[in-house]
Amino acid sequence: MDESKRAKNVLLLISGLKTSTHQGIARAAKEFGWYLNLSFIEQALAPENWHGDGILCALSSHPTIEQLVLRATQPVVDIAMQRSEVHLPRVVADNEQIGREAAAHLLQQNHQHFAWFCFNSDPVAQARLAGFEDAIGKAALSLVPRRSNYRTAVLQKLHALPRPCGIFAKTDADAAWILNLCIEEGFRIPDDFAIIGVDNNPLICDFLPVPLSSVNHDLEQLGYQAACLLEALMNGDAAPSETTLVKPTGVTVRGSTNSFAVVDNTVRQALVFMKDNLSKTIGATEIAEALSVSKRTLELRMRKVLDQTVHEKLMELRLNHAEQLLRHTTQTAEHIAALSGFCHAQHLSRAFKARFGEPPLRYRKQVQTDT
Repeated sequence: MDESKRAKNVLLLISGLKTSTHQGIARAAKEFGWYLNLSFIEQALAPENWHGDGILCALSSHPTIEQLVLRATQPVVDIAMQRSEVHLPRVVADNEQIGREAAAHLLQQNHQHFAWFCFNSDPVAQARLAGFEDAIGKAALSLVPRRSNYRTAVLQKLHALPRPCGIFAKTDADAAWILNLCIEEGFRIPDDFAIIGVDNNPLICDFLPVPLSSVNHDLEQLGYQAACLLEALMNGDAAPSETTLVKPTGVTVRGSTNSFAVVDNTVRQALVFMKDNLSKTIGATEIAEALSVSKRTLELRMRKVLDQTVHEKLMELRLNHAEQLLRHTTQTAEHIAALSGFCHAQHLSRAFKARFGEPPLRYRKQVQTDT
């Protein structure tokens, strides 16, 4: 048989793999015509007398994975961060950017106090926290317990937090635990604590007492890119010198953060009205009428609470919305301008450049190149 036409035999050494990562690997395997050896996933056992072409792994301290990977003569691609001291080609999530996306969302909801929660403080957690703290410009208050009676310890920390407070959890599972604890204790979600997780797992996010907002961790793309890299290595390409980072794709907003962290009810209602009507031609007059207050009262309260005029806050929300659409969609500048409430693309371009330093399409190209 022509060796170039033979189906490559790829071993998956990955435990606890999420379905979306499977889907990304499967999509690439179908494109490349691979045969996938799933004996480790199915039985948690190393295949006997395996002599394949490449390995996709999530390297950890698991003895079977460690032994096979460290002895392998075939190309290997790692999709985990747990063993960064072992030099391997890697495709992993951009965990610092995940943290920054979570922070950006909470900041847009006007939060000024922030906390962090996780059960397992591993390299993934450390990177996510680093990105989060970089974006908020200060250290987050830690809810991570330091003793065995963690439930009591976390409760004590929760009661000591300033409110309202935005809580970032390492994963959706961690976020679900802290959300349920808050509700059991009588805290209001999101008014007392706005909680955001990572993974956008519908089995978790959509079935909690308050649906969970979550950073979209693009696991399918991670699996696909890892498989593409392995295919290149098996074809003789040189390994990249840097780890490949897969960016998150924004935040799916649900009830756990869908409220502005503002005590003044009039200002909070004004912010909600702005957010719900970004694509419409509105200003201070229309907002004041919708809230049944005078324009002067609205402006005075906005100044007192946010130190911004109504126009300044509305422009901030419009530009934030436009930035997210540029980053995470392929929509035209004209369409984004309309969705964000700008009368034409040129108006968006001028305002966007003043805020972000680049016109919209150049900004999109830059962030996509970084990805």
